[in-house]
Amino acid sequence: VDERSMAQLAEQQVVWMKDYYTRELSDRVRKTVAETLLDKGLGRKEAAAAMRKAVGEIVDGTDSYFHGLAATVRNQAGAFASLEAFHEAGVERYRIAAVRDDRTTDICLFMDGKTFTVAEGRRLRDQLLNADDPDAVKNVKPWLGRSEAEALGDGRFAEAGLALPPYHF
Repeated sequence: VDERSMAQLAEQQVVWMKDYYTRELSDRVRKTVAETLLDKGLGRKEAAAAMRKAVGEIVDGTDSYFHGLAATVRNQAGAFASLEAFHEAGVERYRIAAVRDDRTTDICLFMDGKTFTVAEGRRLRDQLLNADDPDAVKNVKPWLGRSEAEALGDGRFAEAGLALPPYHF
């Protein structure tokens, strides 16, 4: 069990599905991710089934959708936990490392190799944790496409909410 990810997951405040959001939904999603992916280490299919069981009566979706939701919440918790580890270890900068395979997205390829200060990442994390609804999260960390990110120019990625993955759902 990754204790840091579990702690960060417990702190995350806003999770929504499609256009639907309630605090209860956020709590159910976080609990399911913690239990299935972080605690039990279940695989993709099992995690998607558990997510569907937990929130499927609230919002309909495919197995792929439920897997993506669980993976996105888990990945964000992992990024938050890494930031804390970096901070505690005195690390000042970190580099984004994309998984390069046949499923790697254009935005992930573009962000691969970009560096940020731990302070920038922690600032974004804190803004996300303080966001109280989906619109606030989207204002802090919009999911930009590659062309939108490229148009920002060097040095503007952190202020645009790109200091932390995930970059898409």
